[in-house]
Amino acid sequence: MSIRDLIPRRFRGRRLPVWRRRPAPVDFLHREVSRLFDDFFRGFPWAWAESLAEPRGTFLPRLDVTEDEDKITVSVELPGIDEKDLEVSLSPGVLTIRGETRQEEEFERAGYYRLERAYGCFERAVPIPCEIEEDRVEADFRRGVLRITLPKTAAARAAARRIPVRKVA
Repeated sequence: MSIRDLIPRRFRGRRLPVWRRRPAPVDFLHREVSRLFDDFFRGFPWAWAESLAEPRGTFLPRLDVTEDEDKITVSVELPGIDEKDLEVSLSPGVLTIRGETRQEEEFERAGYYRLERAYGCFERAVPIPCEIEEDRVEADFRRGVLRITLPKTAAARAAARRIPVRKVA
């Protein structure tokens, strides 16, 4: 028996029809409503809403990277994290920020007791596009914000040049 024997005789020698399952309109509606709810709850400031959008234990800190002629500054929002739980390292071309977050909430009321714990690790890697004076790098942690200042080398400062923009009619 060959594969040819599995094809009905009326289709032998002709192009086979292709059957495709078209998604039902209900599938499309379900997917769009799920996406809307995910987008809505993602930026919500209340803790109960964030727990609906993100799985427990995941944490990806937000960061801002700014650059001027002399330095690159990286600011990372790390609410509720102690400086002893942070690790900052610089390798050629990459700044790496690692940390661990621990949250513990205890609640006791007449008739019941609740204790919730959440642990998680995070890591952010920031590409550094120029040479840095590694011995002058500074990291400050104040009020839940880590600010890292990366001074550029003289060669990196000289390599930057302004490109004029002209209007085309």
